[in-house]
Amino acid sequence: MAISFLPGEPNRSSEACKYTNWNSIQILAYLSGNNLVILTKNGRHLQTIYLPADAFALDINPVNGKIALAIQSTIFVYTPTISNFYSFNFGGRRDLDELGINWSLETSFQALHDESKINCLSWSDSCEFGNADEDSANFLGLPKEFNSHTSCELVTGSDKSLSLWRFYYKKDQERNVLKRKLLWNMRQPNPVHKVEFSPNASCIASVSFCDKLVKIWHRLSYGIDSADFELYYVPHPSVVTSLRWKSFLKNNGDVASGIRVVSSSNSSTLQPDATHENLNILKTSNSIVKLDFNRLKGSTDNQSVVSLISDKKQHNVLYTVAADSTIRVFSTYKLDTGFEICKNGEIDMYEDDQTARKDGVPKFATFLDNDFVDNGVSEILAKINGQSEQQLEEEGNILASNRKKVEFLRKSIRKKLQFLNGILRDQIELCMVFDGASSCKLYALTNLDSPVPTEMSVLKLNQKYDADGNMRKCKIKLNHHCMPCDCRSLAIYHLSPDRYGKNGEITMAIQDTFKNSIRIIGFRFSEFFSFYGDDSDYNNNTYDEEMESFKPMKTFQIGQLQDKLTGHNKSIRRLIRSNDGSSLLSTTRFNENFLWSVIPLGNNRTTLNKRSTILTKTPIIDASIWKHGEYVICLIEGKLVCYDCRLGSQYHTSITKLAPELCTLDIDTSSKAMCFFLLPELSENSCHLLAVYKDKTCKAWQVTLGSDGNSGNIKSFDIESLPIAEDEVIHKVSAVDPVGWNTSIDFIGRDVLSVISKEGYVRIFYATVTKSKICWHTKNSFMTGIVNSTFLSGSSVNKLAITNEKANKLTIWDVRLGTSEYSEEFDESIKDVDWTATQYHQAILSVGFNHYSLLYTQLRYDYTNQSPTFAKIKKVSIAEQTTHEIGDSIWMSDGLLVMGSGNQFYISDKSLDPDKDEITRRAIGTLEIVSSDIFHLCTALNGPLPLYHPQFIIQMLFTGRFALIEVVLVKLCHDLREIDFGNKHALDASLNIIYTDILAPDDEANDSRQRESYHKLLDSISGGLHSEEDTFTTETADFLMERLQKHKLPYLTGHQQITLSYTVNIMKDILLKYRHVLDYNALRYYLGSRLFQINIAKTMDPLEKTTKSITMRDINFAMHSDNKDLLFNLINEQSGMKINWLMAKRYGLPYWLNIRKLTEAMEKIARNEFLGYENQNGGKMDPSRCAIFYMALKKKKILLGLWKMASGHPEQTKMIKFLSHDFDEKRWIRAANKNAYVLMSKHRYMDAAYFFLLAKSIDDCVDVIIEKIHDVPLAIAVSRTYDQSDHSKSLKRILMREVIPKAVETNNRWYLSWCFWAFKDRGLAIQSLIKPIEEVIVDIERLIPEFKMSKTYDVHKINSANNEDPVLLVMYNSLRNRNAEYLEGAQKLKSETEFRFVVKVAAMYETMGCDWIGLLTTRNWKFTAQQNTHPYKSKYASPKIKPISSDSAKKVPNVLDQFGFGPEFNNASNSTKAKPASSKRVQPPPSTFAEPDMSAFDFGF
Repeated sequence: MAISFLPGEPNRSSEACKYTNWNSIQILAYLSGNNLVILTKNGRHLQTIYLPADAFALDINPVNGKIALAIQSTIFVYTPTISNFYSFNFGGRRDLDELGINWSLETSFQALHDESKINCLSWSDSCEFGNADEDSANFLGLPKEFNSHTSCELVTGSDKSLSLWRFYYKKDQERNVLKRKLLWNMRQPNPVHKVEFSPNASCIASVSFCDKLVKIWHRLSYGIDSADFELYYVPHPSVVTSLRWKSFLKNNGDVASGIRVVSSSNSSTLQPDATHENLNILKTSNSIVKLDFNRLKGSTDNQSVVSLISDKKQHNVLYTVAADSTIRVFSTYKLDTGFEICKNGEIDMYEDDQTARKDGVPKFATFLDNDFVDNGVSEILAKINGQSEQQLEEEGNILASNRKKVEFLRKSIRKKLQFLNGILRDQIELCMVFDGASSCKLYALTNLDSPVPTEMSVLKLNQKYDADGNMRKCKIKLNHHCMPCDCRSLAIYHLSPDRYGKNGEITMAIQDTFKNSIRIIGFRFSEFFSFYGDDSDYNNNTYDEEMESFKPMKTFQIGQLQDKLTGHNKSIRRLIRSNDGSSLLSTTRFNENFLWSVIPLGNNRTTLNKRSTILTKTPIIDASIWKHGEYVICLIEGKLVCYDCRLGSQYHTSITKLAPELCTLDIDTSSKAMCFFLLPELSENSCHLLAVYKDKTCKAWQVTLGSDGNSGNIKSFDIESLPIAEDEVIHKVSAVDPVGWNTSIDFIGRDVLSVISKEGYVRIFYATVTKSKICWHTKNSFMTGIVNSTFLSGSSVNKLAITNEKANKLTIWDVRLGTSEYSEEFDESIKDVDWTATQYHQAILSVGFNHYSLLYTQLRYDYTNQSPTFAKIKKVSIAEQTTHEIGDSIWMSDGLLVMGSGNQFYISDKSLDPDKDEITRRAIGTLEIVSSDIFHLCTALNGPLPLYHPQFIIQMLFTGRFALIEVVLVKLCHDLREIDFGNKHALDASLNIIYTDILAPDDEANDSRQRESYHKLLDSISGGLHSEEDTFTTETADFLMERLQKHKLPYLTGHQQITLSYTVNIMKDILLKYRHVLDYNALRYYLGSRLFQINIAKTMDPLEKTTKSITMRDINFAMHSDNKDLLFNLINEQSGMKINWLMAKRYGLPYWLNIRKLTEAMEKIARNEFLGYENQNGGKMDPSRCAIFYMALKKKKILLGLWKMASGHPEQTKMIKFLSHDFDEKRWIRAANKNAYVLMSKHRYMDAAYFFLLAKSIDDCVDVIIEKIHDVPLAIAVSRTYDQSDHSKSLKRILMREVIPKAVETNNRWYLSWCFWAFKDRGLAIQSLIKPIEEVIVDIERLIPEFKMSKTYDVHKINSANNEDPVLLVMYNSLRNRNAEYLEGAQKLKSETEFRFVVKVAAMYETMGCDWIGLLTTRNWKFTAQQNTHPYKSKYASPKIKPISSDSAKKVPNVLDQFGFGPEFNNASNSTKAKPASSKRVQPPPSTFAEPDMSAFDFGF
């Protein structure tokens, strides 16, 4: 998981940014407003330090990592502290992500001798630490190079003077305290522009603003209390713009950019003494300075050593760049004549490019010192020498058949090695010259390490070997995005090697002081050293005649943009994105705002690029982005302004990328709009902006462009008010996020606006646009019960997120179904909610808090397990990087989540990191995903199921399509065998089955058609010659179950694969054993019962084992089956012919067995309960265990006989005596009733229940069973058995008081249908399966006048997605074909009710991952209204929506009328004078239904 950091824009000063290597760790520090921002490799944010005021100058010490910065005349010094070094260095891996670095303020002071503004600072590379400090570093477990408590020197340049400060540590109460000492101060005639300390601290170079003289201050003394300098002038013909010292020495060890002078803690000066132990001859090893006696060339004389050291310390090389675009190189020497400054040479940056000089194209230069060059070349040579000649030939694309060419290229390789060895021998410096057009030149500079004045030798590297082995001249250019388009003011921070990078990486920083941005450009060593010089005599190499013919120039590109830092200067207030997610507008509390676009970086990272600056007269109230960011329309005080943000329109002399005003319109902004947004349209030359107000009125404006896009016009546009009742108060309004990135209102019914009332009633609107008016249409509405919601966020993938009044509870709704899919409560307040989606329209939600965001993805709907439909997949936290809270966050395209915090951006890409994010690790679980990004994970968790997924197979059986199940299992077996034989490498999710071959219109009604389709599909799989091996057999099932234990299938978790194995075993029995014995409903019940057996066997909770039972869906299947006796026999056989009450309850026998069979079952249960207790308790008998069953059967005599057998029971005598009475007498009825209440007081509820039966009080009995024992199935069994009726008064009492209220509250249609069946109303039994719950409640109140719905029911439970079941449609279809009563009830339904439910079921199948079943349902469904009037002959096209033009939009309401939605669907659409409907939630009146054209409706696939 990568979080890119885009800090605030750098302050406009060339000294406000520094880029250096601290112990080979690249550190970039720059000033942004009053912030000090510190980053390292790949834009990794180390720290942001908040300063008391804006600063404009800083420097980083490359030796000890200290950072010095200046605010006016005050100097601040920050010292780093290393943490987690062990993890960083573990196993030598040096992983920078593991290293913790934190800078803290160590001292700050004001220069009393000079109170003028400090313009520049420079650290000396000479540092010292004493033995005490060294011991402290070792004690902390850190190597010496990470010891930041060293003495060091800092030179500052102000408006009036140059100053040299010495910082050192002194013991103060057992603690080292940083002290300072002013060593030297020199007044200056002009403000100092730049100052640079030489690496060996022997010289200081400075230059004033617009100065042609470079001042070289040569150091004469190195005291700890003072320092003396002598001044030398280096004149230039034009103004000097850049200074840079070359690194001090060529080192034989690891590369270091600076040196560290080691001295004794008691040493008072840096002067070397006469002993070898204190000699100042330096060689680095891991940036630790050690003595190198080899450089003394064998001298053992101490005086000679000291002399050599003294001379060497005076040799420095200075590079200067002037306004005449010439690089000049100077060296300082200690000669016999004294200190000398010599000019080594110069380079005209316009050499061979006079056209650029004439056009005024600015040139820039950067350098790579020979230490780094040698190190990189050595690595390249080591790599080449480690390769075999055969590998080299393969890399050169050598053809073995061409022996002459092979030999020729071998010579080329040898010459390449000679060239690289020559670079090592000559100790070159690399110079790169480039310009704003990205043209680049490479130069090799030699003779700069000579101890005596020598003229510099320059070699242009501009040739390259081609694939044929010929040398050709070439053009070198920087890659795209490396250079800014406008290069009028750049500061270059020179090439720096990345020790911990791959392939020898080198990076360069470019600060654009005009655009206030910083670019980090990455190179590879091999890119530089693959070019050769054009001097044929270089390194004494002579080329063969075959190489002398040069081909035309070829362009080679080098470098890659690794980071671009161009953030805000002020705090971000709000983020607004374009409809397609390509552009982003960030607004502030001030008049400056910025438009951003996404650009790619190296290492598969992305960042934001500042596309436009938008200056408004007053702060932006709201805004919209149009045409992929080419235009921005801003609502400001009193005006609507359109800005032209195209690159060609934005040139300005002083403000970068300033977007000009294209057109404006004066408007009234006194009333605050609740929502302001751009209507998503496909038109290229015009758009419409909408504003919605509290009083339900709306305003609209049309923006029209001229033919060339350089002119425009804004005018008001007519729009209707929202069709909402006058007495309803709007609480929140939100434009629907176009997270599909390609949706527009030109497609019918595209959600545009979501509105929620104070009470929580939601309405979803879509809009149509004609030439003169915008009309609103209500698409859906539903009650959420969320009062005073704080956030409302809708998405174009039919999802809606709502938070409660305290903003600590999130609920997610499906607006198509009007159901609650997910709910979660948090310990802190939600600050932001935003949607995005995959390309397959799978929803992803970000929920923002103060310092982090949680990302949720949509899961497949699995009603069988009632699992949540959303789950967390990622946590994006910025808590460790800043103390600022997240101001706003928003999604952009390709899964980029942009968060604004202070004046900084944090950008989380789509990648996942399960190793570091526990939430991601849990989300992935045992899934094997191809790529670790949120889109792929969402597809795996929520995409279409593979055909072999157990959920898909189970749903196919529910729909009665056995042919497809057989084909899937046979094809799965076939493909697994092919994998075993090595003929196939991977399993395809579709099993290469062509779906159109098996689209049988009605499988359940025509089994012969299933077999025909089955054989046809097998023929297509086996080439027309399918055999017995291509049919589903017992061997097929056994093979599959065996292979599933060994072979991991793709797209299945471990649990799902185990379930698939169980499902195959079940299908073996269904397809081969019971398919032609049981009817379809019985098979469905059998499937449910077998799955229940598997689940109950895995349950470890003893309480769950005794209370868990089969679902009401399966009970309904059994109830409407004609094979009830066979099903009962199967259950009885499973129990070993000893069925007890637990088994009867588990399988729902009281609900679906007929009276005769239930009575028979109750007798068996009573007997088995009595014998079961006897067997479990060593022969003890307890007739009370079965008393309730015998009393329900009215077999008191049998119960009396059992009591007579129960010898030893403490209540035997009393019970025999009591049961011997005649309970037809009122006396004994009263006695039984009295004893029942006594037993209840003793909490003996089961005994009390059967005593109530003795008293002939069935109502009291069932009340006790329900209220005290909480066993509704037992109450139903007792009622049906005792009354010998399915429609008795006691059963009605149970249903009315217990079953129906809970069924309504949970929207359980299976219970409701069963209840209506019990009330002998077959019509309502079928209608309740698909009717809206509000209408079902009306039916219940009509059927049972005494029934009243509780006012405390929870709307969330009613509208929960867990209560939705697509199999309801299967049952509805089965019942209407069962008998005339059910068909008559179906025909009484309103046509649009059936249509809506079919569409709803298709949507449910989609969320389950069974998209194909949803397609089959919508293609093959026969509506009841047409079923008996004409054959179903419609040919359906694929559900593809056709775009409509604005001219034809007027006809859209009429098109939707044919779907049966009625006039209320277009409420107040055709007339602004039409009054909205009453706020009371009532169903629309019936309307004539016409069979819809499915190709014109969006099912969400």
